[in-house]
Amino acid sequence: MGEEEQQQLVRWEGKLSATIGGATADQVWPLVADFCSLDRWFPSVHTCRLEGGVAGEPGCVRYTAGKGIESAEGEGVAWARERLVSIDRAGRKLSYEITENNIGWGQYEAEMEVIEGGGMTEDGGGCRIEWLFRMEPVEGGSEEGVAAYLGHTLEEMAKRMEKFLLHTPGGAQE
Repeated sequence: MGEEEQQQLVRWEGKLSATIGGATADQVWPLVADFCSLDRWFPSVHTCRLEGGVAGEPGCVRYTAGKGIESAEGEGVAWARERLVSIDRAGRKLSYEITENNIGWGQYEAEMEVIEGGGMTEDGGGCRIEWLFRMEPVEGGSEEGVAAYLGHTLEEMAKRMEKFLLHTPGGAQE
């Protein structure tokens, strides 16, 4: 096997987790499952909109744009188009892939799952979001750097969701 073929087989991957105390998985799941609301939760995304398909259904495509990751063109707005691959509402899981972007991320695939309980709070309540990613290596980047960025992002998402639910009567959705 040649060096180029071996490089193509290398994939970065990681599994990240963030806890949300005082909220059930059933309260958090609709926030995660709303595929085109990433701008509410993701700290560096200021635009998230449906570009194709039916919102929340496999095959739909969202466009996201924001700051926080340098684009391949340097300073400016980083953007991506992401396709919802699958959604399991009963299992509180979804998977998506980046189909196009200007940040240099190739063959990026991710799964998100909202899991009940797990002892995150003193009474064993709360829930956690798990985020699994797989991608081609990024030129000039590192697997640890991507995992650190996504881990920080997931923690911030969890804080924003917890704050939203805390200030929403009964945890009801808007």
